[in-house]
Amino acid sequence: MLFAITVLHGILGLVLIAALGWTALKLAGLSTWGSTSGAAWASLISALLLNITGSYSYIFYRLRDPGTPRSIILETEPWVHRILFESMEYVGLIIPIMIAVATAAIVIYRRQLLETIPLRGQISRIVYITIFLVLLMAIAGFIPSSIAMVK
Repeated sequence: MLFAITVLHGILGLVLIAALGWTALKLAGLSTWGSTSGAAWASLISALLLNITGSYSYIFYRLRDPGTPRSIILETEPWVHRILFESMEYVGLIIPIMIAVATAAIVIYRRQLLETIPLRGQISRIVYITIFLVLLMAIAGFIPSSIAMVK
């Protein structure tokens, strides 16, 4: 069960990156497929599901049994846990909030987005920063996975 949820978590990460990319393309006016608010809602839903599956997986990671990934990583590579996983806990909570703010702005200002370039630019910045954070977290998530495979 945990393996399936972890795989789903990884797939949802890819879905989130794609949905955020779609939102960014819509805001830039480079995509004609779908609506900007639809792209934003897809980003928000995937971010929330990603957060739920990640939190569930992290519960098992945090167990204190000697054979758990946390115990192995703390024993062999303590910096991975202290720097990557501890920061991922907090950054992971910020991402859905940022996407919710961008989604709310897109839904509220839907009509003005086509005409007001500065407004579109401000919302785009939130989306770009979120994409950057998601990519950083994805990279950070691969490091412990590769350490666990090597050990």
